[in-house]
Amino acid sequence: MPSTMPDLAAIADLASEHPQLPEPTLRDLVYHAEPRLTARGETIPPNGFAPCIVRIGRRVLIDRDAFAVWIEQRRAAPISELNRASS
Repeated sequence: MPSTMPDLAAIADLASEHPQLPEPTLRDLVYHAEPRLTARGETIPPNGFAPCIVRIGRRVLIDRDAFAVWIEQRRAAPISELNRASS
């Protein structure tokens, strides 16, 4: 049974490919990917980025396909609506 290797990228590599998302922004997304507690014990919800993260030891990699899906989910208007509006 052949398995497909996910298309992974280091944060620095992804930042160099997408200059609109600099490395500090990507690191912030990784940091806020899991729920966390405030000093008062209240839970701060995650940003939904966790499915994009692959950790191997201390190395943090981003799954490019999951990242594309995550970006698309945050689009204000779906692509299909944008295509209809432009025709």
